[in-house]
Amino acid sequence: MSIVAGTGIALEDELDEKKFHSIKSRLINREGKTYYDFKKTLKPNYTKIALDITSGWLVIFGCVFIGIYTNQLSSNWLKLFVSLADAILLGFAVNYLSNFFHEAAHFNIAPDKLKNDLLANMLLGILQAQHIKHYRIVHWKHHINLGTPEDTEHSYFDALSLRFFFESLTGIRAIRVFLFRSNNTKSGEKEDDSLKNQKRMMLFAAAVFHLIVLFIFIITTHYWMVGIWLAGFGAFFPFFASLRQLLEHRDEWANKNRNYFKTPHGKINRIFSGRGFAASFGSAGFDRHLLHHLEPQISYTNLKELDLFLQETFINDALKKRKTTYLKTFISLIGK
Repeated sequence: MSIVAGTGIALEDELDEKKFHSIKSRLINREGKTYYDFKKTLKPNYTKIALDITSGWLVIFGCVFIGIYTNQLSSNWLKLFVSLADAILLGFAVNYLSNFFHEAAHFNIAPDKLKNDLLANMLLGILQAQHIKHYRIVHWKHHINLGTPEDTEHSYFDALSLRFFFESLTGIRAIRVFLFRSNNTKSGEKEDDSLKNQKRMMLFAAAVFHLIVLFIFIITTHYWMVGIWLAGFGAFFPFFASLRQLLEHRDEWANKNRNYFKTPHGKINRIFSGRGFAASFGSAGFDRHLLHHLEPQISYTNLKELDLFLQETFINDALKKRKTTYLKTFISLIGK
């Protein structure tokens, strides 16, 4: 049984991962199909995954073209406005792509595990200077320790306050998360040495990638694009990533004065409805994050099917209570 932070109220038992796995055999939809039979029909849509990742990169290229065009504007104030908007869009696009890195941690972006990891590092990890094998260890600890002080992905420990905005938008939070993750992959001396080399390799590759990009902007005198790139990756990407995680897991009853690094926060997961912004901000299935925690190995391309199936079972009422929107959750968490 999970306890909602600050209230002592039990979270719906059916939506706790351990409880869910114990009731799978009793999940039957209106057509009489069992959960196990339904699950066998789920097949990842790798074409959709490829198109979704490609669309994220196209937006990044679009941001570069906008930044280059900014140099041609005559008004400095207009340049500043367009550059700021472009940096926000760039950070949003990188956050969108980073969610697929999470999918790769569950071996869900390619049918072959080696190809999955290669694509993850080349197309996604290089953007955020992280090796997929390193992230996989950190992320699995999140699944195991959700809601406890040992959680390795804990942006939701902090209140949605001015401090949260300041630290996220200035890169302070990004540096803190990077250092924390670097120290949370130890799972045996031999593996630790291997991971250390992989982390260094990816850090070097990412540094070279970003330096080459910035060098090209500088020698072509697209100085505004230099600022856009740095702000997009250094400020807005960490902000969107931290905000998304906070909206997924922070409880409306959480106490802003309580230190959740010492006191258990409690498990909270949500399903976010909506299209457009919700689908892109919660890309790769993050808009149905609760379902991902129930079945981490199911591809995000199948989560809508899973949602529809569960709506026809006896846990539908519990699911309804966890369905909301990003905006409603944002408003309910301000200052808490």
